[in-house]
Amino acid sequence: MSTLLLAPFNDSMRLGQGYNSFLQTPCLGNAVDISNAKYVESDDEKAPSQTVSYSARFVEKMSDIVHAMNISAGSSIRTGSVSVSGGGNNIDEIKFAESDLNAVISVKVVNQTRNLRDNISFNHIKNMDSARFHDIYGDTFISGFIEGGDLHGIISIRTIDATRKSEVKNKLRSQFNGANTEWAPSSSAVISEALRQAEVTVTVNWSGGGIIKPSDEEWTIESLIRASSAFADNVAKCPQRTWAILTRYDTVEGFVNWAYDLSPKVTVRRYEGVQRYTSDLLDMYIEYKGNLLILNDAIRHTDRYEASKDPRAVGMSIDSLIEARKHLRAEMNKIVGNIEILDKDPEKIHTLLGQNDITAPELWRVKLPFRKDPTGEAATKSVFESLLEGLPIQAELSKSLPPSAEKYPPLCDSYESLGQIEKSALADLTRERPEINKHFHLSRPIGSNGKGTYFNNVDFLKPSVYITAVKASTFRGCLNYLGIFYSNGLTVSHGCLRGQHDVFELELSPEEGEKIIAAVVETSEEQGVEDAEPRITKLALYTNRANKLVAEPPVKPKTETADKRTFSPVESISHEPVEGGSLVKGFWGFSQNGRVGLEDDGIWRLGVVWGNPPKA
Repeated sequence: MSTLLLAPFNDSMRLGQGYNSFLQTPCLGNAVDISNAKYVESDDEKAPSQTVSYSARFVEKMSDIVHAMNISAGSSIRTGSVSVSGGGNNIDEIKFAESDLNAVISVKVVNQTRNLRDNISFNHIKNMDSARFHDIYGDTFISGFIEGGDLHGIISIRTIDATRKSEVKNKLRSQFNGANTEWAPSSSAVISEALRQAEVTVTVNWSGGGIIKPSDEEWTIESLIRASSAFADNVAKCPQRTWAILTRYDTVEGFVNWAYDLSPKVTVRRYEGVQRYTSDLLDMYIEYKGNLLILNDAIRHTDRYEASKDPRAVGMSIDSLIEARKHLRAEMNKIVGNIEILDKDPEKIHTLLGQNDITAPELWRVKLPFRKDPTGEAATKSVFESLLEGLPIQAELSKSLPPSAEKYPPLCDSYESLGQIEKSALADLTRERPEINKHFHLSRPIGSNGKGTYFNNVDFLKPSVYITAVKASTFRGCLNYLGIFYSNGLTVSHGCLRGQHDVFELELSPEEGEKIIAAVVETSEEQGVEDAEPRITKLALYTNRANKLVAEPPVKPKTETADKRTFSPVESISHEPVEGGSLVKGFWGFSQNGRVGLEDDGIWRLGVVWGNPPKA
């Protein structure tokens, strides 16, 4: 498997489809003609077999995780999170970064490998150069799939007594280093004693194998080891596609002949030489997310923090903290910008290495404020409770929270970035509902506030109401419609929905506790338009049950138009819970609702409305 170029499988993948291996994004469908191609299969029908590999090790960097899972570091940086498909939970990068120890258990099972070989024809398009080719075709195409199963369990441990870190590590290693058949611990008392004074988070993601654990059982180290031990047998009964096999275009004779006949000739980009650098960028990006978490908490709770002793310490005034946050985000944007540069031209790796203009996040960490009482609880609500949602430790943690944890953050902590209409609307809202920040929080909106009509779902929301479904649509490169369906029967629509739009839908299962826990919003500006204003071009929503909605213009839209529009990305922001247990309750921003024509229809500015979960 290591000799193949792979990408994690998802249901949108098709044989012959173009693919950008650096960003792990789909490109042109039917980039190659496979109608006459032949399969090369790994299995023997008379004696089916499995290839199973187990590993258990301690890791220190998030790049080690994404490498093991064949997730692109560039894609993770560009989207702002490490996204995984399959069952289980998404990876919590902040929890990983804040832990003292992180161990990973992996099981990879291959039942069958089917790969297309020979008689593959390249489907070329006229008027092509290397840049346009990459945008349309990518650097590879999907030539096959691997069927089997894949399981990754991440154990994150935060020790209360730092002197016991080595002891905990050695006792866990003794449990992991046995033979594969002995992965169930010989005595659960060994692990229990080692972790007696530690905060433990177990995150598991898998594909294949069906249901590998009773639904009413929490993930613990012991349940992870039991599931890992039985995983190969479960995959034998319930395999599924786990990986797509990618093949470079310049291995296809028809492409080589076509590309070399052009002037200038079309070349396929190579990313082997940038992988180590992008892994380093990912680790820096994750460190910056941790720094941002500390800074945001200090902004909300200045009374709990004091300035660092470093001579260059960030001041404790709100202005100083907000200014520092702006600089942190600027460094993160530099990292994202470098990924965009490398995608377009991986040869610029040498220029980027020479510039070295990204400040090391560790230099920022020593300048940031720190808590006045770091020797208190192992975790406090403002920083860690939002990271422990759904874990067994959650209930115990909440019992010991100090009374000060009952404070609530401001309705919107990005007030300085708002437009005048938004500021006036929030002033009216807080005057009419003084305790609204007890139930809701508004994240920073992005996009243009000079187009369309202002809206805010919190205007009519009650704390007990929650989202049951979301519908969105795109047309000609933009997000044109956003519909939210609520538990009280209310439906709210922004923008306009037309027959030629590409529609994306997400239905939740509230009866199973499913809720939207994260969002990504992206803005872009239309190319070739003077004084173009940024507008929303992508919305992604993620639930705590591994479901998602990703509304962005597809490679092949439902309706092709002669006057295509091209957009350049401006800003992408990941929205995460502010308080423990928060869930997405709605949105706020500006939209044009179909009364002025197709050009201006859609969502121009968007932020997320967060709310506490309904009380039982």
